[in-house]
Amino acid sequence: MMEFFQTLLNGFLLGLASLPVCATCYILFVPVILVESQTGIRSSFRFLSLFAGGRLIGYVSVGVVAGLVAPAVPFVARGEFIGIAYILLSSLMFLWLIRHASLKTVSCKPSSKNPLLFGFLSGLSLCPPFLAAVVLSLRYGAVLKGVALFLGFFFGAVLPMFVLSLSGLVSRFEIVRRIGQVLSALIAFSLLAQGTALLAQTVPKMTITGGEREKIFKSLVPNADSFSGGLAQKDAPQYYVAYDKERKPIAVLFFTDEVAPEVEGYGGKVPICVACDTQLRIKNLMFLPNGETQELVKEMFEDSFSKQYIGKTPLDDFKAGVDVKGISGATITTDAINRSIKLSLFRISHAYLPFPTDTSLPSVWEFKIERVLVVSIFFVAAVLVYILKAQKLRLLLLGTSVAVLGFYFRAFMITAQNVMDIFVRRSYPQKVEFIVLGVCAVVASFLFGRLYCGSICPFGALSELLWIIFPFKLRVSFKTVLSLRWVKYGVLGALILLAAAGSSFYFAAQLEPFAAVFIGTSFPVLILAISILVLSTLFYRFYCRFLCPVGAVMELLSSMRILRLRIPSSCNNCGTCVKNCPSESLSLKDEKLYYNPALCFNCLSCSVVRGNRGCGQEREKNR
Repeated sequence: MMEFFQTLLNGFLLGLASLPVCATCYILFVPVILVESQTGIRSSFRFLSLFAGGRLIGYVSVGVVAGLVAPAVPFVARGEFIGIAYILLSSLMFLWLIRHASLKTVSCKPSSKNPLLFGFLSGLSLCPPFLAAVVLSLRYGAVLKGVALFLGFFFGAVLPMFVLSLSGLVSRFEIVRRIGQVLSALIAFSLLAQGTALLAQTVPKMTITGGEREKIFKSLVPNADSFSGGLAQKDAPQYYVAYDKERKPIAVLFFTDEVAPEVEGYGGKVPICVACDTQLRIKNLMFLPNGETQELVKEMFEDSFSKQYIGKTPLDDFKAGVDVKGISGATITTDAINRSIKLSLFRISHAYLPFPTDTSLPSVWEFKIERVLVVSIFFVAAVLVYILKAQKLRLLLLGTSVAVLGFYFRAFMITAQNVMDIFVRRSYPQKVEFIVLGVCAVVASFLFGRLYCGSICPFGALSELLWIIFPFKLRVSFKTVLSLRWVKYGVLGALILLAAAGSSFYFAAQLEPFAAVFIGTSFPVLILAISILVLSTLFYRFYCRFLCPVGAVMELLSSMRILRLRIPSSCNNCGTCVKNCPSESLSLKDEKLYYNPALCFNCLSCSVVRGNRGCGQEREKNR
C-alpha cells in the first residue's frame, strides 16, 4: 500500500511540475467554455467537472494499458494512436460547433457526453508531461502503479484548471459566444491537421531504391562507369556524380523533389531526375511517376518536351512561352516543372560552382500582380453586392466568375486537393493569389457566410446559372437537406483519411469536377461532371450542397458567421421567403420562421434579406 501512495505522490508532483505546460493547453478550451456556459459560473463549473471526469477516465485507462503492456513490449511513442485521438477530438468539436452554431434549426438537447469525450480524447497527447507519465508507468510495469501514477498526475495537473470556470461571467453575451465559436473552429482545424499529419508520418514512404536509382542514372548517362552516393554538406542540396572508367567526374545528377521539395504541382510533387555536365548544363532528364492528371500531362513524357531543356543552365529563364513550351491545359504543372528544375540548378550551383555574385536564388513564391488584383476585385465586388442586396448584380457577378475565373484563367478555385495539401502534407500554395483567395474566403465566411461559394466559385456559379436557365426544377424538403448535407462531410473525411493512410493524391485531382469542366480530364470524370451539372439544373447547387468537400469546410465556417441575417420583428410568418429560398436555409415550423446560416448561399432571393419586401403582409398593405 505504501508503494501505491508513493507512486500517487510521484504522479501528483509530476502534475504540479507540469502545470505551466498544461496551462497553455487549458487556454485552448476557453472558447468552448464560453459557448457552452451561457448561464454563468455554475454552468462553466459543470462543464469543467464533466471535462475533468473525461480526463480522469482517459488517464486511468492509459495507466491500466501501460501496466499491462509494459512487461511485454518496450516503450515506443506511436504517433498513429495520438493521431486518431486528435482526429476524433476535432470531429467531436466540429459536431459540437454545428449544434451550437446553427441556431434554432434542429432541436438538440444539451448532452453531458460531449464534455466527457472532450476530456477523454484531449488527454491523449504528445505533450512532454503526458509522455513522461506514460514512460514512468511503463517503467513501473504494474497496473496498480500505473493507475496510481495517473491518478496523482490528474490531481496535480488537471484540478487547477477549474479557475477557468470564471469565464462563465462573460459567456452570457452573444458576441463573446460567437468569438468562442470562431476560436473553437480554429482549434478544431488545428487538431485535425495535427492528427492527419501524425497518421501520414506513420505510413511508410515510397522511395527509390539504390538499384532503381542506378538504372535511372544509367539511362540518362549511358557512358558512365559508376555513380557516387548522395553527396551533400550540411544545409546543402543532395546530388550524385557519374564517373568514367578513370574515375573522372563526367556528370552531376539530382532529383528535383530532393533538392526543391517545396515546389509542387496540381497533384503534388513532380519528381524529375536531371543529368548535367560538370558545369551544370542539362544533358538529359527523366520525368518520374507523379500524381498529376495523366491525360493532361501526357506531353510531359514525350521526347520533344524533354529535349527542350537540354543545354539550359541555371541562368536561363525556364518560363513557359518564353524559352520553354508549356503543357496545354496544365499551367500549374508546367510552372512546377520549370520552377523545380531552375531552383534545383540554382541551389546546387550556388553551393558548388563559382557563379556571378549578382545572381540570386529564384523565389519559391510566385507573385503576379494582375492575378492578385483579379481575386481582390471579385471579393470586393461580392461584398458590395451583398451589402447593397443587389440581386441582379450578383447574377452578373456569377456570369463573370464563370467566364473570367473559370474559362479564361482556369484557376482561382479552392479544391479538395488544396484541403488535403494543408491537412495532410502541411503544404501551402506557392502562388500569392491562391494565398489571398484562401484568406479572403475564410475571413468572408466568418463575417458574411458562404460568400465564396455563393458568388465567386466558378463551378458553383455555373451550377446556379444552369438552375436559373432551365425552367423545370425540383425541391427537396428541409429535413432531407439536413440529412444529405452530411454526405459532403463524409467525402471530406474519406479524402483526408485516405491521403493520411498513404493513398495517392492522384484520385482527388481526378475526381475534381472543376478540372473536368474548365481544364479537361479523362472521359469518365468528364461524364461525372456533366452528370453533376445536369442534376444542378433540377436541384439548386446539387454538388455544392451535398457532395463538395470544400463546401463542407465553408459550411462549417459559415455556421459561425458573425454578421447574421436577422428575421425582422414585423415578420408575420407568411412563408413567402421560405418558398423563395432555393437552398432551404429557411424553414417554417409551428408558424415560426427559422434560419440556418450554414445552408445559406447569400443568393438574395428571400424577402428577409430584401428588407421584408414581398412578404404576404406587405402585399396586403400595398393593395
